[in-house]
Amino acid sequence: MTVEAKELIRVHLSENQDLVRDLQDRLRMAQEESDLQAKRRMDVEKMLMKRETAYEELLDRTASNQSMAVEDIKVSYRPLTVC
Repeated sequence: MTVEAKELIRVHLSENQDLVRDLQDRLRMAQEESDLQAKRRMDVEKMLMKRETAYEELLDRTASNQSMAVEDIKVSYRPLTVC
């Protein structure tokens, strides 16, 4: 093998190693971004679940208060009976 051929092989090998390193860096960065997005999604889902629970509790309290108010109205409009 000639010296020129060996040098050409070294140059191509070096270029390929640089490309592999660059791709590995991009892959690592993409994985980190994916992990960050997954964490954000989980945080948002937790927050949504908490708000849904709070909203349901509020609806239950409101419905309970309304039914109590209706019962109060019914009691106040009952005809008075004379004994």
